[in-house]
Amino acid sequence: MPMSVWSELSTVLKPRLIATFIGIVGVAIIFTGYLFNLVIR
Repeated sequence: MPMSVWSELSTVLKPRLIATFIGIVGVAIIFTGYLFNLVIR
């Protein structure tokens, strides 16, 4: 894959990718906290 195409692609995808990543991390943190709460109880 040519470098120029890849850089264009990453420039287009980066905001969506970051948003998706933050969303997944947030859900994972909430889920882990919920699970942790159940275990502690």
